[in-house]
Amino acid sequence: MDAEAARTFLPRMLKVAELRAQGKNQEEIQAFLKDAAVKGALPPPAHAGVNYMLSTQNLVSTFKGEVVPFPPHVMFYGTRLTNADLVSTLMT
Repeated sequence: MDAEAARTFLPRMLKVAELRAQGKNQEEIQAFLKDAAVKGALPPPAHAGVNYMLSTQNLVSTFKGEVVPFPPHVMFYGTRLTNADLVSTLMT
């Protein structure tokens, strides 16, 4: 993750993992996330950024229940992005 993702997405990901470990179901987790966003406890990113998913060890489950490798990739994120925002992110 870039610095902005570590500031905004990482806490969210860790909290979701914690709630799952506590046995919370998807609806409870979504309700928590919605409430936390409204209260500002999980702030949105201030600008566009990149998550780097470059491992060749990523595995995903298919709709058929098979576990298959998922190729390395990058993910761009942000809120209310324009094309100019994405270009700026790519150039930095």
